[in-house]
Amino acid sequence: MRAFRAILLIAATLSYCGSMRPPEEREARIRSVNMGLLFDYAVSSDPDARGVRAAKKEALSAIGSLREKAASSDLSERENAERELIRRNAELAKLNAAEERHRGLILGEINRAMSAVASRLGIDFILGAGEGAVYVGKEYDVTEEVLRELVSLRKRNAPVSR
Repeated sequence: MRAFRAILLIAATLSYCGSMRPPEEREARIRSVNMGLLFDYAVSSDPDARGVRAAKKEALSAIGSLREKAASSDLSERENAERELIRRNAELAKLNAAEERHRGLILGEINRAMSAVASRLGIDFILGAGEGAVYVGKEYDVTEEVLRELVSLRKRNAPVSR
């Protein structure tokens, strides 16, 4: 009798486990964005970041010219060029720090825009096109949506002029 009860209990347990359905799983929603395009837009629409980028480009050009001048000049001109080169390198270091600060602010802003779009569209993952995705069809690219959200965020956060 005990053996019968044990077999009956095992059969009932197996029957119950076999009839259980696994929890419904939904497919992950994956989309992509063009981070380069978003970043370039954000820099070009921010006057401070645009100014830092232009100043850095000018400083790099001046440093290149000063290096050439220092290499091909006589002693007195070389000393002047080297002093100017030291000053320009210090200026470049400050510009690099300012550029990093702007990069952090801009990437934070882009991240907030992507989070808002992902939440609104029910997206689970957003891949940066060219940063890991081998191919992404245009129907999955949400760059324009994130760009619109970025513009909207900037308008909401802009100081009100009176």
